[in-house]
Amino acid sequence: MRRPVLFLDANVYLPCNLKCTYCRSDIIKDANHVQSLSLIEQALENSLDYIDPAVVKMSGYGELTTLPGFERLFNIPNVGFQLITNGTRLSEEQITRLSSI
Repeated sequence: MRRPVLFLDANVYLPCNLKCTYCRSDIIKDANHVQSLSLIEQALENSLDYIDPAVVKMSGYGELTTLPGFERLFNIPNVGFQLITNGTRLSEEQITRLSSI
């Protein structure tokens, strides 16, 4: 049985297109620590076997939008999403699509 929870906070480790002074994305100096889209998808799927979140918050170190196809992560039915992003890589179309999730 899946346990209902309010949030699943998914922290990802990715490259970033900015160098903000407050961000710790500089801790990822080795490419082996960068997570792939398929690894993040697999971790979300594994988590959803045990919990039933109302909202998944995607944050962490780096910029999720640097992953080609990152929007696939938001295809979980009946789950809301929060995306922590600097927004510089999002098109108007992507913003519109993501805001409707």
